Order: sequence, then structure tokens, then C-alpha cells
Amino acid sequence: MTNNNQTKRIGDWQQLLMGIGFWILLSALLAQLALVFSENVLGVSLASLSNQNKLKEEEWWTLVLSGLFIPSLSFVLAPFGLSKIFRRSWLDELTLNRAPIKKQLLLSLLLFVFSSGAVGFLLQINQGLTLPEELSKVVQSLEAQSNRVYQMVLQKNQGFGTLLVIVFMAFFPALTEEVFFRGFAMKKLIGIGGNFHLGIWLSAAFFAIIHVQPLKFLPMLLLGAILGYVAYYSRSIWASVSIHFMNNTLAVLQNYFNKKEVLNIPDIEESVHINPLLAAVSFLAIFGILFLMNKAEKEIIYPENIHDYQSD
Repeated sequence: MTNNNQTKRIGDWQQLLMGIGFWILLSALLAQLALVFSENVLGVSLASLSNQNKLKEEEWWTLVLSGLFIPSLSFVLAPFGLSKIFRRSWLDELTLNRAPIKKQLLLSLLLFVFSSGAVGFLLQINQGLTLPEELSKVVQSLEAQSNRVYQMVLQKNQGFGTLLVIVFMAFFPALTEEVFFRGFAMKKLIGIGGNFHLGIWLSAAFFAIIHVQPLKFLPMLLLGAILGYVAYYSRSIWASVSIHFMNNTLAVLQNYFNKKEVLNIPDIEESVHINPLLAAVSFLAIFGILFLMNKAEKEIIYPENIHDYQSD
């Protein structure tokens, strides 16, 4: 049986569910592995870290490796395992096998720059929503847990430690999340719906939900959609990895210069009030740049064997 016949027998829906199932299973297994690794190799209990305000060197490495690095591997291992099942090149399957077109990469950078006003405006709207009291308590609890981890990791955000923070909080999440959400899930969702806009926004919603930060759902949703369009129009997730990395790095650097106690990703302008007029200009710029990226994509002649985001 050929690889294409295998893929046709198991459609995009089934592949998506299999990938999510692998991701859930691997997340659980890697979480247990992280506990064993931290307690038996590093000699530190992860549970004890949540009550500490200042981490020792070995405790910080325990949190980073066991609490962030090891569990996040599931984002890469799940689609990698699925590609092996169908005997397809995982580099080709996840669009990791080529660099983005320079023109599209430049437009992607402009899109990132001009989208900051819209992202900040959506954050203000999101955090200004009035929720029922019980739901509000749950939301605040989820945000506090997430921010607590960021706060502890950022204790090392000074001197050489800043480089380590950028690697583990900016580069690694950008790479692993883009592999899963844009390299795998978005492609399958486009194939399911037959419309790339729908697939991009559904994967963006999935991206926002997985982060479990309700007070940042709207800016996360927009950021996810922007990353999706960047990956789609460039035919490479390396462009979206670059934008994602820049976004996270700017957040880390803002913390470095402002010495804030809590990092809020993805927004880097939480303390700035976004004027509605500025937000409107930002939204218009987003639409304008996406129009240019769409036009440029149609004019580019790609190799016949390029693996794009069309359904198999």
C-alpha cells in the first residue's frame, strides 16, 4: 500500500484526532517522566516549588526542565509519531523542509509589528469583560497558576540568565507550538473544512484554549490567526516560528528592563492604554498586509513537490 493510499484511507479528521490523542497521551507520560526526573536525578520535588518565592540554582533548572521542557516535547513527538505511522517524511509533512520566501518573511515581520496595537486592544477588552462571580474565581485561579510558573522562571532573567530564559521561554515554546498547531493541526483543519481561512481560525482557537489563560483568550486568538496566515502564505512554519519567537522574546525583554514580577504572554503592552483609533489603524494594517501576502503568494511559482496546506 502506498503512502498516499494510506493517507486517503484515514482522512484528515481521523489524523487530527489521532494526533491530539497522541499529544494527550504523551503529555501525561512526559509529565510523569518529569516528576521522576526531577525527584531522582535532580533531587527536587516539583510540588514543593510552588510555595517558594526564591529558587535555588538546582530548583530553577528542575522547574525549567521538568515543568516546561520535557512536557512540551509532546507538541513535537505527537505529529512526528503520526508521520512515521503513515511513512511520510516528517520534515515534509510539517513543512519544516524549506525556508520561507524572503518577500513573505518581510511582510510577516511587518504584520507582527503593526499587529501590536490590535493585540493590546483585544487584551483590554478581554480583561474588561464582566464574568459571573464563580466563573471569575476559576478564571483568576487559572491565570494565577500560569503566571506563577512564569514568575519563578523569570527569577533568572538577569545577566547570562536572560539568554537561558529566552531559550526556554521564547525559542523552545515557539518551535514546539508552531510544529503542532501550524505544522500539523492547521493543515488537517484546512483539509477538513476545505477552506484555509476556517482552518487557520479553528487552529488559532485551539491554540488559545490550550494555553488556559482565559483573560488573554482574544489576543491569543488573534496572535494564533496571524501565525497561521504567516505559515500558510509562506508555505513554511519557519516564518511563524520566527514571529512567535520574536513575540515571546520581546515579552521576556520587557520583563528584563521593567523588572516586572509577572510575565503575561502573548501581550507585551499590558501597561499601555491602546487608543481605539490606534487599534483601528492596527486592524486595517493587518488586513492590508494579509492582502499583500495573499497577492504575493499567488505570484510565486513553487516547486511541484512542495508540501503545502492543501488536503491530501
